[in-house]
This record gives sequence, structure tokens and C-alpha cells, in this order.
Amino acid sequence: MNPDLVVRDAKGEIYTVRYEAVNAMLLNEFLKEHKKVEQLEATVAAATKGFSIDCRRAAKRNSNPDGKPERTSRANPESE
Repeated sequence: MNPDLVVRDAKGEIYTVRYEAVNAMLLNEFLKEHKKVEQLEATVAAATKGFSIDCRRAAKRNSNPDGKPERTSRANPESE
């Protein structure tokens, strides 16, 4: 129980609960979490975009003019 939601009497015992404050507190917590999710989504989108760009650059760098990928697994291509 959140202490901000409890009203105590003169003896310090719980007198009542401030139910009217529950909705505002829940909304505040939801908005904080929603902001975190939006920031994480933006981070993932930026990383995905960067990864796509890197993949395209690597594919372009590894392909021949005819569009076929170069063979890089040969130890000594001049011996053939």
C-alpha cells in the first residue's frame, strides 16, 4: 500500500484510504512506463535502420558488377 493513499487518525492508525487518488497515481505510472517504451522503440528503430544500411553496404561491397556475390572461400584463387 502506498502511504500517500492512506489517511491516518490522531493515533496513527489507518482511518481511510484516498481512493480518489488511485486513478491519478495509476495514470502517472502508466505514462512513465509508456515513455520508456517509446524510447526503447526509437532505439530499436535506429539500430534496425543502421543494421540495414550496414547490410546493404556489405552486400554491395561483396558483389561483382554482374550482381553475383564474390567467392571468398578459396584459399588461393590464382592457382586455378
